[in-house]
Amino acid sequence: MDHPRYFRDPWGDWESRLPDRREDVALLGTGLTMVDAFLTLSALGWQGKVYALSRNGLLPMSHFKGPDYPAFPGCDPTGLGLDEVLSLFQAHCRQCARRT
Repeated sequence: MDHPRYFRDPWGDWESRLPDRREDVALLGTGLTMVDAFLTLSALGWQGKVYALSRNGLLPMSHFKGPDYPAFPGCDPTGLGLDEVLSLFQAHCRQCARRT
């Protein structure tokens, strides 16, 4: 498709070629790239409606959340040396491995 309002590359310089921020836009696809484009539009103060159109007629699907486990490193690491950070990391990995 070759149209001035069609942006083939969502990672290119499409933001500089957007229409008036009050106009509606359609995003083709409902995956993570669409989410990135939507967040960019939101950060630009987009005022028009944003439509996400699935190429396969599907609604966005949730992603696997993963197991719950404590945040790493769990303390302020700024005063730690490399050996101490490595020990924290290894302990964290062992803790995660035990949970699976």
